[in-house]
Amino acid sequence: MEKRINSGVLFAMGAKINPKSPDYQGDLYIDLNGMDVKDGKVEIRIAGWKKQTKTGSTMLSLAVDRYEKKTANKNQGANQVEDDPF
Repeated sequence: MEKRINSGVLFAMGAKINPKSPDYQGDLYIDLNGMDVKDGKVEIRIAGWKKQTKTGSTMLSLAVDRYEKKTANKNQGANQVEDDPF
């Protein structure tokens, strides 16, 4: 699978070995030059889409972007979830 900047995947792990085993595991490829890194830390927004692999396994396709505090406007409630977070 080709790595794309500011994206990644989480794959369903299947049967758990122990109760602390993760349900999903994967990788993110993030370009920190485009993020606001302060004191070695960065706050990002993340979005995920549930998909199936070619073999039928479940995965989450991920995208990250700079975190920007959303401001509510008169046409949108402050707690309303957006379909397109970026």
